[in-house]
Amino acid sequence: MNLPAIREKSKKNMTRGKKQALMAGVCAGLIALTAVVNGLLTNSVRSGQEEFQTAELFEGQGEEQAQHAANEPVSAGTEQTEDGEDYFAVFRQDREETREKELAYLQEIIETAGTDEETLAAAQDSRLFLIEAMEMEMTVENLLRAKGFSDAAVTVHDDSVTVVVEAEALTDGEVAKILDIACDETGQEARNVKIMSLN
Repeated sequence: MNLPAIREKSKKNMTRGKKQALMAGVCAGLIALTAVVNGLLTNSVRSGQEEFQTAELFEGQGEEQAQHAANEPVSAGTEQTEDGEDYFAVFRQDREETREKELAYLQEIIETAGTDEETLAAAQDSRLFLIEAMEMEMTVENLLRAKGFSDAAVTVHDDSVTVVVEAEALTDGEVAKILDIACDETGQEARNVKIMSLN
């Protein structure tokens, strides 16, 4: 090869390397954004509330086997935000806006010409998981309302599920119902499901 051909090939490799580095940076940024937003959503639920961890429930999940982790009933906050808005409506709106942004970023990565196979596969897998998580969240929320809870907010992560229901306090039977629905619909084990009440 002559010197100009080597320089041209070197430029192409550098450009490709820059594109790969850019895509890796975008993926890392998207992952960080997802973690921050999920943390903010989860923390907004927890602030000023007593959390009920179902990790201490028996894995059997039956009403007779379910036990509270604490002696007191689970209770938290109020259903209105400080601005008087409905907590559940605000939660769902924030979650939807966040997911739309995440899906748009992932779609941009997927549609970018020259995206390397590893980055493309990671973006496609993340997009598919987000879509599945959105479907699971909606299904669990609807099933909980069908079981008599006035409202619910659910967040599905790859290794956990957080469920907030509108209730004064939760009985063992209600906790078992919530746990059964969350585990059945998301495939998570009982120890990975966090349940809180909000009244």
